[in-house]
Amino acid sequence: MDDTERYAYGYSAKGKRCYAEKPGKKSIRINFIGGLRGKQFIAPMMVEGYCNANVCQAYIDQCLIPCLSPGETVIMDNASFHKSKGVK
Repeated sequence: MDDTERYAYGYSAKGKRCYAEKPGKKSIRINFIGGLRGKQFIAPMMVEGYCNANVCQAYIDQCLIPCLSPGETVIMDNASFHKSKGVK
């Protein structure tokens, strides 16, 4: 989640300039990672900062693998950090 984006437009009476406060600093980025088994949400993990290969590997090792049963398959999207050697 990134709450630093703001719309560059606003609304005001016709012919009047629109004034609004704009935050001057960025806040913290928080990522939420999890898996699905059927309709069940499994292995949730929240990470402060950006996702990368190290975060992905830690999630797999510490959260996902303990929740998996023998014979289950993991399907991931094509994010670049999913293609690292440790994740494969």
